[in-house]
Amino acid sequence: DADPADPAQPADPADPAQPAARPKIVVLGGAFGAFYQPIVDLLREAGHHPTVITPDRLGVAFTRHNLTDAVVGAWLRRVDPQLFGDLPLDPGVASAIAALETAISGADVVFADWCDAEAAFASWLLPPHARLVVRVHRVDAVRAWHQLVNWPRVAALMFVSDHVKSVVERQLTDPGSPSPVPMTVLRNVIDVHRYQRPKTPGAHRRIALVGWGRRVKDPIFALDVLADLVAEDDTWQLHLIGRDFAAATSPVLADYIRSFRERALDPAIRDNIRWVGFTGRLEEALDECGYALSTSNVEGWPVGVTEAAASGCIPVIRDWPQVAALGGAREIYRDHLDWVVATPAEAAARIRAAADPDAWAAASAAARAAAGELCSVGSTREDYLAVILGPEPLPPPAG
Repeated sequence: DADPADPAQPADPADPAQPAARPKIVVLGGAFGAFYQPIVDLLREAGHHPTVITPDRLGVAFTRHNLTDAVVGAWLRRVDPQLFGDLPLDPGVASAIAALETAISGADVVFADWCDAEAAFASWLLPPHARLVVRVHRVDAVRAWHQLVNWPRVAALMFVSDHVKSVVERQLTDPGSPSPVPMTVLRNVIDVHRYQRPKTPGAHRRIALVGWGRRVKDPIFALDVLADLVAEDDTWQLHLIGRDFAAATSPVLADYIRSFRERALDPAIRDNIRWVGFTGRLEEALDECGYALSTSNVEGWPVGVTEAAASGCIPVIRDWPQVAALGGAREIYRDHLDWVVATPAEAAARIRAAADPDAWAAASAAARAAAGELCSVGSTREDYLAVILGPEPLPPPAG
C-alpha cells in the first residue's frame, strides 16, 4: 500500500487526513557561479525535493555570460515567430532551449539563481500554472539578459542587496511607474558554523584577501595597504587566497596585471606576501588570518568577507567606488560602519588599531557575532520560502 506521508504519492484533496502534495520545484543553477546550494538546503529543510539543473546539463550555449547573435536570434523567433520565424536557428542554442523546456516541464515553481539565458528563456517556456522567481546578484545586474525576460511571467525578483536592486529597478521601471514585477532584497545565506574554528598562533598579524585574481577585485589596493603597514612593522603578512589572474583579454587588463606583479615584487613587500592559491577548504586558510580585506571596485553582497568575519577575521571593507553613490558597502554594513574605509591609509589605520593581541581578540569575537547577524538563516528562512513558493497555495501538479 502507498504511504500517505510519502510526498511522492498524490494526495486526495477531499481527505483532510492526507498531506498536501508537494510542489514540483526546479532550481536553475545559472551561468555565473554555484550560489544556489544554500537555497536548495532551505527548501529541503522545509520538506521539499527540488531538482537542480546546472548549465552543463543544458548545453554550452547557456554557459555564456554575454548575449550572442545565435541566442538573440532564437529569442526573436520565440517572441515574434511571424516576423522572425525565418531566422536561422543555431543547433547548439536549439538543443539548450529544448533541454531547458524539458527540465521545467510540469514544474510548479522554477527558481532561477541569476538573471541569465536560463532565466530569460524559462520566462517564455514556463508551464502555464508555474511560478518563476529570479534572483539577481551583481554581475548579472549589469548584463543585458533582463531585457530578454518575459516579465509578466515572473512572479518575483529577488536581489542580494539594495544597491543591486537599484541598478536593475532603474532599467526596468519608468520614472513614477510601478515595477513590472514584485521586488525584494534578501541577504545571502551562509553556513557560519563551518568557519567558527580556532585561529592559529600569529593570526593577528595576517591579512586575508579572498578571491583576489580579477581586476574588479583591485588587489593593488591590498598591496598598498600592506606597504603602509610594513613600513612600520615588517611582521605583517598578506595572504592571497584564490586563483591568480587568468590570461589578459584586453590591453587594459594586461596593463593592470603587469602593474600588480611589479608592485608585488617590490622588495619592500614581496617577502610579506603569501600566495595561497585556490583551496576547497577556505575555512582552513582563514584559520591562519586575523583580518579580511574587501578591496573591490564593486560588489553585490560579498560572501567571502562574511565567511572570513564568521571565522573571526576583522573585516576591512573598501567603500566600493562604483556603487558608493547607491549606498553600497555603507548600506550593507550600516550597523558596522567602522568596517568601511575609503583609502589604503584608512584600511591600514583600522588594522593597526587592533594590532594589540587583546584588542584583536575582542574585535575578532565581535566580527564573529556580527557575521552571524548579517547572514542568519533564522531571520530570512521564512522570507526565502515565501518569495520562492508564493503566499498562496500552489495549484496541484498536472495529472
